[in-house]
Amino acid sequence: HGATNRDPAGDNAAGIALMKQAVKLGETFSEAAKTHQTVALATSIGSVKAGASTLSDKEAPLAALLTAVSGMVGGDSLDAARADAGARKTSPGDGALPHSADPVIAVSAKAGLGVTAGGAVQLSNGETIGLMSGADTQFVAGGALRMHSGQAMGVLGGAVGAGEGGLGVQLIAAKDAMDIQAQADVLKVQARDEVTVVSASSFVDFAAAKSISLSTAGGANITIDGGNITVQCPGKISVKAGKKSFLAGVKGTYRFPKFSPAVQTELDGKFVFSS
Repeated sequence: HGATNRDPAGDNAAGIALMKQAVKLGETFSEAAKTHQTVALATSIGSVKAGASTLSDKEAPLAALLTAVSGMVGGDSLDAARADAGARKTSPGDGALPHSADPVIAVSAKAGLGVTAGGAVQLSNGETIGLMSGADTQFVAGGALRMHSGQAMGVLGGAVGAGEGGLGVQLIAAKDAMDIQAQADVLKVQARDEVTVVSASSFVDFAAAKSISLSTAGGANITIDGGNITVQCPGKISVKAGKKSFLAGVKGTYRFPKFSPAVQTELDGKFVFSS
């Protein structure tokens, strides 16, 4: 395809090939997300329900879009073409012509595709938006970068291999504090190998409204529960100190954060393009 060599009207071989790659890429990383127990991709597993989308009740969004751009319709009459498009036919046949099976806008490029604006670039959709690349993807903001989700938000790194320095996911606040909260449920920090908590210039606080428990696979345990501290183990307990003091009990207090209750917000995901 070029300025002097145009593809036949309706022919979208290059776009179909790119869509096939997108479907495979989405399926691969969606399966990786499930394997590592994070959120699978709605574009690959289904949006409105499992294995379904707005375009098709039998295909997830990416697969449905591939079918839409791969349509083949009869070339004998307009009625035959409309019937084939409505049936979302993709199989070639005598007299069949390439034509999209659904009203979609498909833009593809042989090399790169640039979209720039002096102000803002906005993407809005009533179902799903999938942004993917075969190599690197960067999101850079001169101000704030905000990510909000009505349901789950999953982040998976190292699905293919560790990055530079053996890193999978790295979160760094170059200035000021980093605040991570689970305001309505559990916050888990887990690792196959060691977990290191370090304060370079201040202190580390562990506080809980009910109890704190430290345990090992060997059976040793220290539990701080209410006003009690329980030390237990199947082996021996060794206490080594230059001075041991047993004083009268005292009660300490700790100021716990207060979380606002979760607000259920109904979102209208439908965009009306005609009246």
